[in-house]
Order: sequence, then C-alpha cells, then structure tokens
Amino acid sequence: MTECFLFREEALLFYRQNESMMMSEAEVSKYDNRNKWGISAFGLKIIAAITMILDHTALILVSDNTKMYYIMRCIGRISFPIFCFLLVEGYFHTKSKIKHCINLLVFALLSEVPYDLMRGSAFNIERQNVIFTLLIGFVVIWALDEIFSNQKDVEDNRKIMSVWQKKAFTDIIFFL
Repeated sequence: MTECFLFREEALLFYRQNESMMMSEAEVSKYDNRNKWGISAFGLKIIAAITMILDHTALILVSDNTKMYYIMRCIGRISFPIFCFLLVEGYFHTKSKIKHCINLLVFALLSEVPYDLMRGSAFNIERQNVIFTLLIGFVVIWALDEIFSNQKDVEDNRKIMSVWQKKAFTDIIFFL
C-alpha cells in the first residue's frame, strides 16, 4: 500500500475502506523478527560512517574520472539515507527534541570549518555540510508532528503520515 494521496479526505476514505485488509497487532507481531536478527542503530551508524569515509576519501585523495573514484563515491552515497533514517528514529526516541536540535546545530557549526577546508577554502558561504540539511529535516519532522498531533483525528493523521513516509522512502531508494 504505497499509494500517494493529494488530499487528506482521499487518504481517510482509502483507509476506512481497506480497514479489513490491515493486520491486527497480533498479526504484525508474528512477523516481527527484530529479536532474532537485524542491525542495531549502532551497527547502522558504523556502516554509515565507513561509507561516508570512503566517499570523502575519494573526494580528497582519488583523482576524478577514474573507476576507483566513481566506485568509492557510489558506495559513499549509502551513508546519507542511513543518517536520515537514524535522524527520524532519533526524533521519535529522544527525550528532549530541543536538546537534540541544539546538538545538531552545534555539530553542524563545528564541522563546517573542516568541511570548507576539505573543499579548498577556510570559509565558504555557498556550500554547507550535510548536517545543516539533517537539522532542517529534523525541524520539518518536528513541525509536521506538532501540526498533526494538534488536530482531532490523530490516528487518521498518523496513517496519512505513514503513507507519506513510505512514499518518501520509495522516492529516496528510486533516486539512489
């Protein structure tokens, strides 16, 4: 069910019509294998860090237009979707959203100088590191969560948000 709805009423109608097709909590739990196998958040962070290091190593040390350069850069592109996933997980599991937001901002500012030095200048206002993008994403998720949680049909809104999350995830995978 990865339909894309333009209007809230459309999504509500779809879910009300297909409620019988949805699994109950007991049915979902029998397919939940997280206790048997899987990758922890720490494992994902390690994978993302290693692939990011490959990407940055290719950018700095490997000459452009070589096979090695393109291979390392392609492998490095895996890190951003993993960091995005971890950001969303962090949003839903954090105790203090404002503290998490401040931590992202501080880390973005601290890592900006090394990022600019890697690009060949001490300070470049035209290009910022990706942590600023993650910070903006965090703020947008927070805003959407606040908007949807203040409306009457909270459960219906969460279902709509779930559809949009699935759509965004498939779009990210498609463009990789």
